[in-house]
Amino acid sequence: MQQEIELGLTAFQDVVEAIGLLERIIRLSFENSWNVHSAVGGKYGELLVAKELWDHEPQMGKKRKALGADIFLSKTQKRIEVKWGMLHWNADDHYFKDRGEIPFWGWGFSAGRQFLKDRFDYCVLLAARKDDATPDGGHTFVLTPKEMRREMKSRVSGEGGRKKKTYFIENSDDPNFFEARRRSMKSKFGIELRKLKIEESLLDRDKHAARWAELVKSGELKSE
Repeated sequence: MQQEIELGLTAFQDVVEAIGLLERIIRLSFENSWNVHSAVGGKYGELLVAKELWDHEPQMGKKRKALGADIFLSKTQKRIEVKWGMLHWNADDHYFKDRGEIPFWGWGFSAGRQFLKDRFDYCVLLAARKDDATPDGGHTFVLTPKEMRREMKSRVSGEGGRKKKTYFIENSDDPNFFEARRRSMKSKFGIELRKLKIEESLLDRDKHAARWAELVKSGELKSE
């Protein structure tokens, strides 16, 4: 038992060290316009969520491949998908310009196979601070596949042309974002990109803060 505790502590310390290194890489990427953050942000997010859920014995790597989600919680048998999103705010960022020049975060789900086929139990969305890796309080969101199926639809984002549809979620701290996005996308691409119900739900920061706190404490959402 003592050996298992020591191995668990070592693994936790390794995760904490890796998180610190990746945070530094992401900040340097923003400072130097390396665009490395887009490649490592996802792994950073997985490690950060695993660290917060450590009491529930998170497993990643080979176990992830077998289960189809980023993290598997051994104690509660729950599968967690993690999406990390940078803040789009810079005038040189075409996403920022196309969305009406209001800072926002975005998370993509491609064809949506994972939530359409229940390949995870919870999806954790991380909204990182400006030119940083870590989300502020109230900027970690927890969704279920059921509500994603009910409240999402595939849409044209404008990035893959005017016909290709994918699933994605966008959000902002500015309540004017969605109308500015709609007007900008209509003007530039002829696309009517309206706010989804699930995007509206993310504006309830208190609700998602409570969900995240429950997931950290219990390893599952007992209220869902």
